[in-house]
Amino acid sequence: MAVMNGRFIGGGMEVTPGARIDDGVLEVFHVAPLSAVRFLRIFSKVFAGRHTDLPEVDIRTVSSVRIESVTAVGHPVPPGPPSWRSTGPVLHGDGEPLGMLPATVTVEHGQLALLDDGRRP
Repeated sequence: MAVMNGRFIGGGMEVTPGARIDDGVLEVFHVAPLSAVRFLRIFSKVFAGRHTDLPEVDIRTVSSVRIESVTAVGHPVPPGPPSWRSTGPVLHGDGEPLGMLPATVTVEHGQLALLDDGRRP
């Protein structure tokens, strides 16, 4: 499962080809459990964004989503910042540990301001 604000993840996999970073919504990408053989057959389709119509794939548009794990229920949060060594389910953002599950991810349209200084490379 991935909550996306853009189209790509993991070095070029186009998991949510309809996503736009400026539309004020998130895309929730979920894949049902797959056998190893089925995974290998469909994996290359993800790089081209041609997997969205597969029965195992579900992509939904949301403004907010709560992510929980069965193991997170009643699980104590380890002290200190989250890390790869945390004993509970960790929420990752762009490959970096951000916190522990459960977590709520929300997008707010128009809340990121960018400054263009006019210089071009």
